[in-house]
Amino acid sequence: MWLRVTVFRGDPERVDAGIVFVRDEVLPFTSKMKGSLGLVMGVDRSSGRAAVLTCWDDRASLDASHQAVVARRASAGREIGSGETTVERFEVIGMDGHRPDRPGDLWARVTRFEPTADLDTAASSFLADAVPAFSALDGAAMILGMVDRENGVVQSFEAFTGYDALVAARGAVSDGQAASEVHEMELALFELTMPS
Repeated sequence: MWLRVTVFRGDPERVDAGIVFVRDEVLPFTSKMKGSLGLVMGVDRSSGRAAVLTCWDDRASLDASHQAVVARRASAGREIGSGETTVERFEVIGMDGHRPDRPGDLWARVTRFEPTADLDTAASSFLADAVPAFSALDGAAMILGMVDRENGVVQSFEAFTGYDALVAARGAVSDGQAASEVHEMELALFELTMPS
């Protein structure tokens, strides 16, 4: 499984317009593409930051979708008033959890780590330590471990069933690596088909 993570730094007053655009325009468009597994959108309403994760069955599907989504990405940026957009590609190295039965009131934490070892060792550590620790938490819905080998980045995405569960889990999941960035977001869209 592969992810394209697009982060918009937008206008807090235009977050809802961005959600509507991604729901009504981006999701139906990408869902028809070969290898699409759906998307997840997280938003921070106070800062205007929004992250869209499009999920793909394999690297070939991710790469093949690149040109087709460029125009919609630009349109989404305009809708949310984004002055800055970043795009990254990640390989999913481990996951646990499920698509929640009731997608309402979902929250997420995205953590970027500074690997203290090579990426394969960091990935093994994530799978051995962070995934079981997360799965034991109350309100844990799903965890994804991801790696960008080209740029030496390890990142996790953790979804929780409710804001209180996210708050209670702060600092509870660690695999001994130092976090360089942590972002907490409301999950405005969670339309993901988990691979079997």
